[in-house]
Amino acid sequence: MSRMAEQQLYISGGYTSATSGRTFETINPANGEVLATVQAAGREDVDRAGESAKRGQKIWAAMTAMERSRILRRAVDI
Repeated sequence: MSRMAEQQLYISGGYTSATSGRTFETINPANGEVLATVQAAGREDVDRAGESAKRGQKIWAAMTAMERSRILRRAVDI
Protein backbone atom coordinates (compact mmCIF):
# COMPACT_ATOMS: atom_id res chain seq x y z
CA MET A 1 0.00 0.00 0.00
CA SER A 2 1.34 3.44 -0.83
CA ARG A 3 1.81 6.03 1.86
CA MET A 4 -0.80 8.79 2.09
CA ALA A 5 0.06 12.48 1.91
CA GLU A 6 0.38 14.35 5.22
CA GLN A 7 -3.09 14.66 6.73
CA GLN A 8 -4.44 17.96 8.07
CA LEU A 9 -7.01 18.55 10.80
CA TYR A 10 -10.71 18.75 9.91
CA ILE A 11 -12.34 21.60 11.84
CA SER A 12 -15.51 23.61 11.09
CA GLY A 13 -16.21 21.76 7.86
CA GLY A 14 -12.78 22.16 6.31
CA TYR A 15 -9.18 20.98 6.39
CA THR A 16 -6.68 23.18 8.19
CA SER A 17 -3.05 22.97 9.25
CA ALA A 18 -2.29 22.30 12.91
CA THR A 19 -0.94 25.24 14.88
CA SER A 20 1.50 22.99 16.76
CA GLY A 21 3.66 22.28 13.73
CA ARG A 22 4.03 18.69 15.01
CA THR A 23 3.11 15.44 13.26
CA PHE A 24 2.91 11.75 14.11
CA GLU A 25 2.88 8.60 12.03
CA THR A 26 0.07 6.06 11.94
CA ILE A 27 1.31 2.49 11.69
CA ASN A 28 -0.40 -0.54 10.17
CA PRO A 29 -0.34 -3.05 13.05
CA ALA A 30 -0.48 -5.99 10.63
CA ASN A 31 2.85 -5.24 8.97
CA GLY A 32 4.44 -2.27 10.76
CA GLU A 33 4.31 -0.03 7.67
CA VAL A 34 3.68 3.69 8.01
CA LEU A 35 0.21 4.46 6.61
CA ALA A 36 0.24 8.23 6.91
CA THR A 37 1.73 11.22 8.65
CA VAL A 38 -0.91 13.17 10.56
CA GLN A 39 -0.67 16.71 11.91
CA ALA A 40 -0.94 16.84 15.71
CA ALA A 41 -3.49 19.27 17.09
CA GLY A 42 -2.29 21.92 19.51
CA ARG A 43 -4.27 23.60 22.28
CA GLU A 44 -5.54 26.31 19.90
CA ASP A 45 -6.76 23.67 17.44
CA VAL A 46 -8.61 21.79 20.19
CA ASP A 47 -10.22 25.04 21.36
CA ARG A 48 -11.33 25.87 17.80
CA ALA A 49 -12.73 22.36 17.33
CA GLY A 50 -14.61 22.59 20.63
CA GLU A 51 -16.15 25.94 19.71
CA SER A 52 -17.15 24.57 16.31
CA ALA A 53 -18.78 21.56 18.00
CA LYS A 54 -20.74 23.85 20.33
CA ARG A 55 -22.07 25.84 17.37
CA GLY A 56 -22.93 22.66 15.50
CA GLN A 57 -24.76 21.18 18.47
CA LYS A 58 -27.03 24.21 18.69
CA ILE A 59 -27.93 23.80 15.02
CA TRP A 60 -28.49 20.04 15.48
CA ALA A 61 -30.67 20.59 18.57
CA ALA A 62 -32.87 23.06 16.68
CA MET A 63 -33.67 20.47 13.98
CA THR A 64 -36.70 18.25 14.07
CA ALA A 65 -36.28 14.49 14.51
CA MET A 66 -37.22 14.05 10.84
CA GLU A 67 -34.51 16.47 9.69
CA ARG A 68 -31.89 14.70 11.82
CA SER A 69 -32.97 11.28 10.54
CA ARG A 70 -32.56 12.43 6.93
CA ILE A 71 -29.01 13.56 7.65
CA LEU A 72 -28.14 10.29 9.38
CA ARG A 73 -29.60 8.25 6.50
CA ARG A 74 -27.44 10.21 4.04
CA ALA A 75 -24.40 9.47 6.21
CA VAL A 76 -25.19 5.75 6.08
CA ASP A 77 -25.24 5.92 2.28
CA ILE A 78 -21.72 7.35 2.22
